[in-house]
Amino acid sequence: MYANGILVGLSYVKEVTRGVTPDTPTMKSLRATSRNINLEKNSVTSAERRTDRQIADMRHASIKVTGSVGYELCAQAHDDMLAAAISSAFASVTQISGVNMAAAATANTITRATGSFITDNIQAGMTILAAGFATGGNNGRHLVINVTATVLTVASTLATDASASGVTIDVVGKVAKVGTTLDTFTFERRFTDVAKYQQFVGVAVNQMSFSIQPDQMVSGSIDLIGMGGGEISDTSLGSPVAAASNSPLVSFDGAIYADGEKRAVVTGLDFTINNNRSVVPVVGSIISPDVFEGQAVITGTVTAFFADVTEYNLFRNETDSQMGIKLNDINGTDFLSFMFPRLKFSAATMDPPQNGPVTLSMPFSALYDSVTGTSITIQRGNT
Repeated sequence: MYANGILVGLSYVKEVTRGVTPDTPTMKSLRATSRNINLEKNSVTSAERRTDRQIADMRHASIKVTGSVGYELCAQAHDDMLAAAISSAFASVTQISGVNMAAAATANTITRATGSFITDNIQAGMTILAAGFATGGNNGRHLVINVTATVLTVASTLATDASASGVTIDVVGKVAKVGTTLDTFTFERRFTDVAKYQQFVGVAVNQMSFSIQPDQMVSGSIDLIGMGGGEISDTSLGSPVAAASNSPLVSFDGAIYADGEKRAVVTGLDFTINNNRSVVPVVGSIISPDVFEGQAVITGTVTAFFADVTEYNLFRNETDSQMGIKLNDINGTDFLSFMFPRLKFSAATMDPPQNGPVTLSMPFSALYDSVTGTSITIQRGNT
């Protein structure tokens, strides 16, 4: 009997000690479109000079784990990988209460009398939950599109409400920013039809890419780097817990906001979080003693219909910009949002076609923002 690709599964568990599988692991299934994870070996070749012109010997050298696992992004199902990609953990944001707040129609703003929304960690692109307004329609979820210390501008249509002390603002779900806690995992590739199981240890998310394109599932790849393993065993680490069953997110069920405005002409957004992590061989062992952290570099490209000079001038004038995208789950409750509080565009190119609209391609780099303390914030709707 031969292994069938359709029956191959991939599961993982977070490690407490890098490179060591927990004694009683609770494995989780990873929803994926590919399961390309493998053991890689370097080799050294003899430089001996021989009169018969042939190579005297070759030896295997240091090992590492490499792989690129494809996925279709789903709310809840990929939370662990998202957190690992930015060396962080999802956490709740403290509710804002005990402050007089008013709502204003036309401008669709919520204004506080004292304190600072910025200090309270509210960012453009976040979804908040308002409660306590006299007008019922002002309560509920709102997507924030602009933030100052005392004013939130939201995408919803608000009614005017006088300042009141009973209003509360809560950030929906949990958020994560770029951090410094590198998590590693034990992965198991499961060939269930032939009862063979391949384990990899000390595996980190080195890079995670995202592609948000019209009429497509939001997709990408999780590039892995790890310390070792690769053995194929007759014994599994355990039947994995099923991943969340949320439907894949799609580009048309969401919105992109940049610099406080909804951008209806964006035709695509791709971005990558690259951690530049490494494993390093040492004398006396073929296995790296650790996975070493690198600089988090976040780059991407926005494509949009060319209509005026607004987007182009962001590049030409080297203007700091901000951008956020919210992707809604079909269940109407869950979502994932990605916020870039500070970015710069490095180019703005056009190659006008013979027919059809002219598009502007704008690569960007997400940069450290001193106000929010991060170059990217991820918000998940689930708690």
